[in-house]
Amino acid sequence: MADLTTIQIKKKTRAKLEKFKSYKRETFDELVNKLIQVAEIVENEPELKQEVIEEMDAAQKELNSGKWLSTAALAKKLGVSL
Repeated sequence: MADLTTIQIKKKTRAKLEKFKSYKRETFDELVNKLIQVAEIVENEPELKQEVIEEMDAAQKELNSGKWLSTAALAKKLGVSL
């Protein structure tokens, strides 16, 4: 198994992180790495900062609206077996 560690965060922070998950079973490690990647883009290319923020907001609103299908639901709709 990979080297693992624990970090302490407040429950309120954990709840905020949960809202950024792209899918239910996304791990916090995956999520934190995704957020780090976005931060690196913003740091290295400041002119993209507003664009990245707007895209993240739009994606989060879309996820929260429920106007998306899971992979399983899409496969079922298309008649494809996984």
